[in-house]
Amino acid sequence: MISKQMLAEMEDRLKSLGQHYKTLELHRDNLLSDLKRTAGETIDRVERAKTASRDFDPDQHLALAKRESRKALFPNAAIETEVTVSVPEPVLTPVPVKSMLTEEPRMQRSFFDDIQ
Repeated sequence: MISKQMLAEMEDRLKSLGQHYKTLELHRDNLLSDLKRTAGETIDRVERAKTASRDFDPDQHLALAKRESRKALFPNAAIETEVTVSVPEPVLTPVPVKSMLTEEPRMQRSFFDDIQ
């Protein structure tokens, strides 16, 4: 009788060990798929960073930073230089001047004169 109980207990333990093994395999598969997904995302991010670094010009960035710092230190000077740069020189063209004496004097009329 004791041997039958021992065999039944051993079978129960084997079944529970089998279930634990299956859950461990599932956890392993989940971890592997998560690692693969994370590795793929990391590779994509690295490639995006490489393409972004190709487009980055440190000299242009430095010039922009200098210009912004000058604007912060001397706000009025920056406006004056921008105005002088953005406003073009006026072009003077000769305009024919009519003599005031040659024209006939016009009679001034009012709006109310036309209503009647």
